[in-house]
Amino acid sequence: MTAPLNVPLVVNSVLSAAAYFPGGAAVLTGVANTWNGNTYTLNLLGPDGLTTFATAITLAANGVSAVAYLPAGKYSATQSGTSTGAYVNLQAVPTNLN
Repeated sequence: MTAPLNVPLVVNSVLSAAAYFPGGAAVLTGVANTWNGNTYTLNLLGPDGLTTFATAITLAANGVSAVAYLPAGKYSATQSGTSTGAYVNLQAVPTNLN
C-alpha cells in the first residue's frame, strides 16, 4: 500500500499556491494553535487558471471535514480571518486497499 496523497494548503498560517489533486475521495484536515474565529475554505482553480471557485468544504476548528468527492484540478485555500500556527491539508482517502 502506498501512502495517501497529501496536499499542503496552509503551512504555519501561510496560504500555499494552488496545487494539483488527482480527484476522488478526500478530506480537509487542519490544526492551529489559535483559530481566532478564522475559517479556511477549499477552492478549485477554474479552467482560465485565474478564477477560483469556493467549495462547500470549510474548517473552523481543529479537525477533519466530511469526506467529499472532488474532481481533478488545482486546489487552494482561502481564509476569513487570521489564525496562528495553522496547517491545513487536502488528504486523499484510499478507496482500494488491496
